[in-house]
Amino acid sequence: DKVKEKTDGGVEIQVYTTGQLGSQVNMLTGMQTGIVDLCCHTSGFIQTLYPKFMVVDLPFLFKDAASAERMLDGEIGPKLLEELPAKGIYGLSYAHFGWRVTSTTGRSLATPAEAKGMKIRVQPGAIYAAMFNRLGANPVQVDLSEVYLALSQGAIEAIETPMISMAASKHDEVIKVIT
Repeated sequence: DKVKEKTDGGVEIQVYTTGQLGSQVNMLTGMQTGIVDLCCHTSGFIQTLYPKFMVVDLPFLFKDAASAERMLDGEIGPKLLEELPAKGIYGLSYAHFGWRVTSTTGRSLATPAEAKGMKIRVQPGAIYAAMFNRLGANPVQVDLSEVYLALSQGAIEAIETPMISMAASKHDEVIKVIT
């Protein structure tokens, strides 16, 4: 409403939440074709178009949110964004909801050894699958809009997602253990 007010009705924003306009991959394609004007995306999905974004998701690269912000606000972050228009999208800024919060439907995941054989949802991007493969887990790509059902039906046992996303998507209804 503020944008509409500030632009004298010239710009109106309609908000669609997770899955309403399709999968995360559909959102990227929609931005490239002009069907979707703006969306908040994870680096894992951006990697499907632009592999250099993998640097953002290297396992445990950042000590905390402040160190990630320093990197993204420093020399590297803007360089990553300025190359996106060649892929048909524009990056406006970076944001974070948290890192490396792993949750399960029941099994403990307190040590790396406990990941062995666990079916864990990963987003696209080679870094995610490689990390969990190294731990002996079975990474499964599942769109965020399908995670609740996949957890409920046992197609996956674990997810790696920030707490705010877990609550917004109601994954906490089926998640029993948070690591």
